[in-house]
Amino acid sequence: MFLKSVKTILYCLFLFAFYPVFGQADSNREIYIQKKLRTADSLLLSKRYDEALMLVKNLENTFSFSDSDRNKLQIDYTYVQILYESGNKEKALEIALKNVEKLKIQNYQKLYIEYVNFLSRVFAESRNFDKATFYNKQALQLARRNEDTLNILKCLVRLGSFYYENEKLDSAKIYFREAIRLPVNKENEQRISNAYNNLGVIAQVEDNYDLAKGYNREALAIKKKVGDTLGIAYITANLGNLYHFEKNYKEAIKNYQDALISLESDSSFTTKVMERAIYENLAISYDSLRIYNLAYENLRKSYYLYEDINKTSLSESLAEVEAKYNVEVQEHQTEIQRNKALRARIL
Repeated sequence: MFLKSVKTILYCLFLFAFYPVFGQADSNREIYIQKKLRTADSLLLSKRYDEALMLVKNLENTFSFSDSDRNKLQIDYTYVQILYESGNKEKALEIALKNVEKLKIQNYQKLYIEYVNFLSRVFAESRNFDKATFYNKQALQLARRNEDTLNILKCLVRLGSFYYENEKLDSAKIYFREAIRLPVNKENEQRISNAYNNLGVIAQVEDNYDLAKGYNREALAIKKKVGDTLGIAYITANLGNLYHFEKNYKEAIKNYQDALISLESDSSFTTKVMERAIYENLAISYDSLRIYNLAYENLRKSYYLYEDINKTSLSESLAEVEAKYNVEVQEHQTEIQRNKALRARIL
């Protein structure tokens, strides 16, 4: 009896001695996997797809996982993104759809939201807005249940955009309005600003220019607060468009010029694309005022930027435009006026 008790005590001591080691091993494995996945994400952002893929495959070969293991599903999520971004979209979609079904019965809610958000993005990019809406509503429902304000906001803005693309403007407004009612903080102010901007676009489409300007100013205030140079330029240009459609061309020109000033310290590719659109809009407004020399000057700047962006010669087009903008004979419809519907709408 005494020997049995001794054996039992020794066995218990053995378990207690090794239990923390096993727990520590699991913890170390988790830390290692998360570190490697962050590296894979960085490689993915740099478009180094082969290196990211090799890293993910090494992780799968280093450890053994069950199909429903959270780490396995997380590794698969990175793998899915690599496949999608590198052009293997069908396989990425196939794996994502299978794993979403697995996650429905697991308690990995954050990972489930990431998968569902990915699926809504994939379907939106393929213009399948009904399916994009379906998956985004699932993500929204789960985010509400978890009181996850940031993901609630992301889902609301996406749903508004999907309904806008489906030309269901009333539904789009419902989601954007709910988004702007959320309290603004550093984590979400950009998205709330975008929701204001999108409401401004809808008001613009509905020819309610005063309301559109109000929404744009709210968005602009947030963009200025966070120092989003490109966002400031977009919204200021949008305000210029609104004044142009009201035939207040001088105010439109002022806003376009302000938008260009806000871009002076930025020389990125995206900035050049934006500048080109603004110069073209300036040309439209000057043309409407029959100030043809300035219209031509701004149109020429737009074409110079186009040439810079595309690395192609547009000399023939410039010669054609120059002929059209002979100030003494230009009194009728021009190429610019046929494009008065042009506007820098951002969703």
